[in-house]
Amino acid sequence: MSARHFDHYFDDLWKTEVLECPKCHWLGTFEQGTVEYFDQLMDCHCPRCSSLEAPMLAIVSYPTLEELRSNQDKPGIREYVQRIDDGFDKFEREKLREPEQLPEINEDSFTLAWDNDHSNPDDRRTLIKHRDTVIFSEPARWEEYKRFAEVAEILKAKYGHRLKDLVPTSRSEDWLWGDKLSAPDYVDSVRERLREQSRAMDTGEQIPLF
Repeated sequence: MSARHFDHYFDDLWKTEVLECPKCHWLGTFEQGTVEYFDQLMDCHCPRCSSLEAPMLAIVSYPTLEELRSNQDKPGIREYVQRIDDGFDKFEREKLREPEQLPEINEDSFTLAWDNDHSNPDDRRTLIKHRDTVIFSEPARWEEYKRFAEVAEILKAKYGHRLKDLVPTSRSEDWLWGDKLSAPDYVDSVRERLREQSRAMDTGEQIPLF
């Protein structure tokens, strides 16, 4: 029996429909099962079967921003959409855009760190650090791996061949990877390209970052 798929988050059917495990015949609602949360959906597995063999019982897709906007008449949705829009606006105001926003670093060779500060849940920050010094900070975004590449390009434009690497800290990885399984490989490829470009610039060769 395939998992039940609820296409619309705003349809309360997913909250009330009784699901049945095809193996042990457990009965219960989505929220009574073992729920896992992902970037674009959440799913429910049987809570009675062993974790390695528990069948997936149902999937609920999250609404797109367009669906949220079209359902702003529902309780709490307008405020939620406003928070999303405020977050977009804040990021656009405060993000790193150009090399001139970065300070000078008077060293012939150095690496930088990609770090996070989540101490304030209302203002999570991505930090670019030289040793213990924050040289730039911008609002953090979930699944930042593509933003990592954009920032790396601006950093390389500022510091040239002197920048040898941009190293993610362990505490930055959750938000950097998100739920994207290919994100670590993507970031590794950006870092390798940084290193290749630095070596090439040392010898006068020009290699584009992307």
